[in-house]
Amino acid sequence: MRPLERKREAAKALMAIIESASDCIRGGLFDPEVESAIPADALLILLGETPLLSTGQRIFSKADTYTLLRIVEDFSTAPARIRERAEDLFQASGSSYRGGGLESLKKSRSDMSGSSYDMLASSYMALSQDKGKPGAQIARGWDWRKGLDGAGGLSVGSKEVLAVLRLALSQEIAKSMSGAY
Repeated sequence: MRPLERKREAAKALMAIIESASDCIRGGLFDPEVESAIPADALLILLGETPLLSTGQRIFSKADTYTLLRIVEDFSTAPARIRERAEDLFQASGSSYRGGGLESLKKSRSDMSGSSYDMLASSYMALSQDKGKPGAQIARGWDWRKGLDGAGGLSVGSKEVLAVLRLALSQEIAKSMSGAY
């Protein structure tokens, strides 16, 4: 596959996961009856995984862009408990990235739901095992957590992530309406 096609396939997969995580907070209201493969706690991290928006190429479809905008607004108006758990998972993931390791996750466990903690801990353990292999080197083209430490040591949280995402989405929508794509 060509690079643009790979990015579009990655965007489709990411959209499926984001939509699954947001199914239980449609319209900003939490519905515990809705079962999804990904807990809503992971939604903030998943929204941070959308670096494909501002690449200069159309990666997400126009419908996906509007869906992402809806999901951002649903998350913003979701019950405080959902947003707080997502923020805790987001902060724990950032701390783990900055070298806090599994210990930072264990400290945050009481603030997270079991499934969210298990998801983050298992991904951390998989990365740790890969790094431990002789000659193994993990090279990522991008990481959503890189550069999110804020200026002057300020911590970046959900408000900042959502603001950046809203800006990127509004630019995407403007480009599509102006015919720039």
